[in-house]
Amino acid sequence: MRTALIGEGALALRCLHALCQRGLTPSLVCSPDGSLADAAARLAIHHVSQRGEWAGALAVQSLDYVFSVR
Repeated sequence: MRTALIGEGALALRCLHALCQRGLTPSLVCSPDGSLADAAARLAIHHVSQRGEWAGALAVQSLDYVFSVR
């Protein structure tokens, strides 16, 4: 199952870790404020911070779920 996560801050970070623990590691993470960049790098997950990059990255992937956490 291919997933992506978009969000910012501590709650989104907790959700990222919860997804990974359940075997749903996102193939793409977007945090416009950059708050998930370090965690994504540690987990070897592609991270984007600009909204335009997000649209481009989604265009080349087939996803089953997109999780949005605000």
